[in-house]
Amino acid sequence: MKQKTSYRMGVGISSLLLVLVVISITTLSVLALLSANSDFKLSQKRQEYVRALASADCLLEETLFTLSEGTPPEDVDIQGITLENIEGQKWLVSVPFYGDMLLSAKVNLLESGIEQYHYEISNVGEWEPESPWNFLQ
Repeated sequence: MKQKTSYRMGVGISSLLLVLVVISITTLSVLALLSANSDFKLSQKRQEYVRALASADCLLEETLFTLSEGTPPEDVDIQGITLENIEGQKWLVSVPFYGDMLLSAKVNLLESGIEQYHYEISNVGEWEPESPWNFLQ
């Protein structure tokens, strides 16, 4: 009579599976940590940008309010503001912020105040990409 041999999983295979599970969990946790760190740095940069934009917008609104009260553009003396005559009563009011960014508004000076007809945020500097390998810093 032929005896039936049963296959039994030995101690070695279960240990090997346990090691693979531990390595997988460790790898995923390191990737999650790197992702969280990257998200944190990005949110910090975004926070700096938004604060700088809000500050520049306040300066721009202060200048536009001063112009709407009838103050001639030549007499406006607010630090950081650039006033440029486009043509006639049309003026470009610009505020630099966050490095090479520029917040601008084009306005038309009227007898009764000002008419704002263009508002934009632009980058006036050269763009340089960041190194893709600085995630380890």
